[in-house]
Amino acid sequence: MNPIVEHILVFLPSVFMLVIMFSFIPDDCKFQQNRLRKALVNLHQHITDITDGATPAQYTVTYKNKKFDIGIIKEKFNIHYYTYRIFINGEEAGVYHIFSKLFLNSYYFEEVNRRHSSEVISIIHAGNKALKKAEKKLKVKTDGWTEYSYFD
Repeated sequence: MNPIVEHILVFLPSVFMLVIMFSFIPDDCKFQQNRLRKALVNLHQHITDITDGATPAQYTVTYKNKKFDIGIIKEKFNIHYYTYRIFINGEEAGVYHIFSKLFLNSYYFEEVNRRHSSEVISIIHAGNKALKKAEKKLKVKTDGWTEYSYFD
């Protein structure tokens, strides 16, 4: 086979895999930003359901053997632009900007009070994971014969 064709056949799949890898893994990629938005929406919905919008509340989560109180306030400026202000332990830690267009959304995470964005994002994801785990229904064990039956 021609050496140029061999190099192309080796080089092209590796470039394709790198493009796929860098489109899903970094924190500033579209996929991870949408994942963070879903976590913020889920936590904000839970916090507003607790308080009925009367007073700002917080969701407590244990992450790396430390307790964190997560508070989220949604500010809507107009139809297309709104922000989530994120408070951790009563101190503002970041602002998540969302600009919604017709078919696409633009996301931007802004660090506040010299907090690292990676630690704020990891605390939010841990809070969302704990919230989902708490909402999951626990299976009630009755007895050994009917507990794992396929016919129930």
